[in-house]
Amino acid sequence: MYTAKFLVRIKLRPSEFTMMTVNVSTTDDTLSICHVRLVKAGDAYPCIDPAPPTLITDTDPVLGVNRRGSIDLGYLGNVGTDIFVADSYFDSNTVEVEVITKIVSGSEGSLHSIDVQLNYDAGHATSTTAQGSVTATTSTPALVVLATTPADLNVGTSLASASITGSETAVTDEKLDEIVLGESKRLIFKYETERNTVTDLQVDVSTPDSDTKTMSIGRVYIGVHYKGANLPCLNNLVLTPVYSKRLGSRTFNDLGTLDLGYVCNTGVVNTTEADTLIIEIVVRLLPNAVVTLAESLAVNAALTSNGQTSLQITKSFTVADPAAFVDFEKDGVVVDNTTGIVFNTTENPIIMPISAIKVLPLVMMIPQYSSSRIYLDVVMPVNTSAIMTFTSFKLVRVGRSLGTLAEFISTSTEKLTYAFNTTQITKYELDLGIITNTGVAQKMADYSPDDDTFEAELTVQMADSIAATQGSKQTISVGTHIAKYVFIMEIFIDVDRTIHDLVFNVSSLVDDAVSNPNHVEVNTILSLSDLSTAEGQNTVFNIFFPPYVTCQTNITSDKKQIISQQQTDNSLSLDLGTLFFTDEVHLKTILTADSGYEVPVGISGLDSVLLFQPMADEHDQTDIVGDFEYINITVATTTALGTGCTPGDLGMETNTIKDCQISSSPDSIEAATNGRYNSAGTGWVPFVHYGAVRGERYFQVYFGNKVMINKIKMQQTGTAKATSIKVRFSDDGIAWVENPVNAITPDPALTDEELSVPAPESSRYIRVMIFDLDDNASTAGFKFDFVGCETTTDRPGDPCTDVITTPTPLADFKRRSFITAGTTVYVCDMIQDSLSIKQKCYSSPDHLTWT
Repeated sequence: MYTAKFLVRIKLRPSEFTMMTVNVSTTDDTLSICHVRLVKAGDAYPCIDPAPPTLITDTDPVLGVNRRGSIDLGYLGNVGTDIFVADSYFDSNTVEVEVITKIVSGSEGSLHSIDVQLNYDAGHATSTTAQGSVTATTSTPALVVLATTPADLNVGTSLASASITGSETAVTDEKLDEIVLGESKRLIFKYETERNTVTDLQVDVSTPDSDTKTMSIGRVYIGVHYKGANLPCLNNLVLTPVYSKRLGSRTFNDLGTLDLGYVCNTGVVNTTEADTLIIEIVVRLLPNAVVTLAESLAVNAALTSNGQTSLQITKSFTVADPAAFVDFEKDGVVVDNTTGIVFNTTENPIIMPISAIKVLPLVMMIPQYSSSRIYLDVVMPVNTSAIMTFTSFKLVRVGRSLGTLAEFISTSTEKLTYAFNTTQITKYELDLGIITNTGVAQKMADYSPDDDTFEAELTVQMADSIAATQGSKQTISVGTHIAKYVFIMEIFIDVDRTIHDLVFNVSSLVDDAVSNPNHVEVNTILSLSDLSTAEGQNTVFNIFFPPYVTCQTNITSDKKQIISQQQTDNSLSLDLGTLFFTDEVHLKTILTADSGYEVPVGISGLDSVLLFQPMADEHDQTDIVGDFEYINITVATTTALGTGCTPGDLGMETNTIKDCQISSSPDSIEAATNGRYNSAGTGWVPFVHYGAVRGERYFQVYFGNKVMINKIKMQQTGTAKATSIKVRFSDDGIAWVENPVNAITPDPALTDEELSVPAPESSRYIRVMIFDLDDNASTAGFKFDFVGCETTTDRPGDPCTDVITTPTPLADFKRRSFITAGTTVYVCDMIQDSLSIKQKCYSSPDHLTWT
């Protein structure tokens, strides 16, 4: 920002006398008239006032530029005798007036002009005008004085802590050299400029370089607090502080710069005070800063003169205990209950039906130039239960003098009170920490009273209390502690009890992470629907479950418990008491497979149904029943194998089943005969494969007699573990039956497991299909035994060579199938022998080489 001087030279002829005023004006939004003064007068004017009055007016409230200036020279009389020469040179007949202007930063290279009007004669009735112009450049002004040495600057430069209230000395209870979390501090940077010079000045401020010792400068203020009479055109409206952060990852600014541009000292007044410039700096120790008591935090200010950093000064603050902080404020501040907290609505009366939720807007004012811990509490009306309940409190706006919304939200501490140990919140308390109203917004052209306030939204709900009768008036009490004041406001609500409908909401989900066919956990949430306009009295929650499981339920959410429960053969009734609008009851139902309950052949626990149904009373109506909520579960069942059949092991472990009766899919890594239950070694190890072929790995047993198998005993020994198996049955080893119900999910965490077969079939052959593993790139090992009953006694004499059901002869061609996986082709031939069909597979990556 550059300074330019214009000289206005006025000449009167000898013996001329007149009243004279010089008026200077501009319409340029980037040019400011700083000062108009009498520089000198010729010998012909011995009686001229050496310091005539000047006036600077028409300051733009937004741009900050001065558009008019004037000087009243009074009565001018030329008593000289020199010849009058009509030119622009100074001589004895001349009065010289200086006009000092300043160009706003960013206007370089453009033409700027002023108009000069002389008003003279009686009553200043006559006028004449002239115009002068200047082009702004980036060259150094002629009157610039090079930066002096730090030793010279130290004489008139200082940085000190001052009262946040605007004075330089502390008010009652204010500690200038201590700082606590959340508090703002004000510093005064004084600099004595050199008389009759133009100097390019800049002030840089920095707070500690730390990600945790978060002292912010940019969220607060840097600006001109005082300028001496010799320093015109220094206006905060034309100065723009720049705030930044050392690291882009930081959420706060720790650097600030105030570029004052070219500061002109006119030298008109011969006092130190007239030469003094005071910069005001406000910093804040953020509430979430990580500091220790008695730690020293430094604020640095650097003065740059004509591009050279001439001086650096440090002011340190000692971190104090927030618990010992005492509120303080500017003396003489008067605040009343009508401004401390305001219910910001025109709605009157406020009517709330039962269950209605209402947002109540609040505005709270923090007095200017105060620093205090801010508390707020909200107390709801109660009877034997809550009449109204607190739902939420949300900060929505924070005034510029107070900080930022994010800081308020992140550092506030809430406390909730449940007067009856239910989910109904009857009291809310908020501690916002220590907040300073720095008053800096009042220094800005666009200041408004909103800069000293913060707004919040209080959300409440009308409960279904018996005391909330139709038309009754309920009272919410809101109190705040701000500075040294306590404000209390009452909000009155009229009750509307004309509609009352009880509507439940039930949702359930199987917890797959912990469930398996023998143990199923179901998570259920019971609440009242948003459509409900009544709370449930004497609430009962009914659970209906299949007969082949045992059932138990518990509540996993806080502030709700099962008062009593009653269980019948296939149902469980839970007495939950009152179900409030605020309740969200989380229940966990645990179902365990009951192996003592046998189901008929063909019946399984796949997609079994679990039913839930709530019911409750209203104040004036009983037995309101909610809709059924059902969820499908899969649970293991024990199949009844028939009269006279006692299931037992069928001979894998005891070698009753011979090796010749055991086979597997081809290319097994370890033979099927190693797959006997409790045998030594790794067991049967099928081939490893990623693709669809992996679903064709099987372990096969031929029993001779027909058997009914209801359980498979399986041991897993390999690195990979089975997560899905299927069961197929056959009478001749060629035609196989697979029931989708018999999809079984072993627990990969168990190495020895007894698996129920949901839908057993009477057959001579069984195949256990290893459908999927938890790691298809690794080997898996298995050992089996089978539990069930023999349903026939027609076993052949030699099960290694003889069969009861002769396989149907195949045609002369072989059954052949093709499977592709990536770039590899698999060809599998099915070859019939006396007991079953054997399979042999080949693969080729290029159709030329087969393995």
